[in-house]
Amino acid sequence: MIQPLRNVHRRSFYAMAVALPLVFLAGLAERDRQLPTQTYAAAESNAEIWPSHLVATKFIQDAGSAKIQFHLLQPLREPDPLLYFAPGGAAGNDLPQDVVLLGRATDGELFSLPRTRGSLLLYSLGHRKIVDQLPIKAVP
Repeated sequence: MIQPLRNVHRRSFYAMAVALPLVFLAGLAERDRQLPTQTYAAAESNAEIWPSHLVATKFIQDAGSAKIQFHLLQPLREPDPLLYFAPGGAAGNDLPQDVVLLGRATDGELFSLPRTRGSLLLYSLGHRKIVDQLPIKAVP
């Protein structure tokens, strides 16, 4: 009774010893070697590049309101990125009490911006920390 089960287990382990490395190598071969980058005219006068990430922020004037357009030049590696506005900036990894949630940080998204000085914060909800910060001197 035990001998047939041992034979089945031995054969299945031999099969897995061959199949699992092949599946692993096939997965590595299918993986992108370089991250895709988008071309974006970041040299425009009203576009700013974030310090730690390849993200360009373009300021747009729209009928008396200020908006920003968020452009990803490379995909973000942080889980669940959110964009916040902090009037006084931020120190450390925690969000200040007076932050305003602008929305989820997705490529090409337009966000309404308060007309005060402050900082844009890129916050990772998965890591629960601020991953990047862009100070805004004045809204154009």
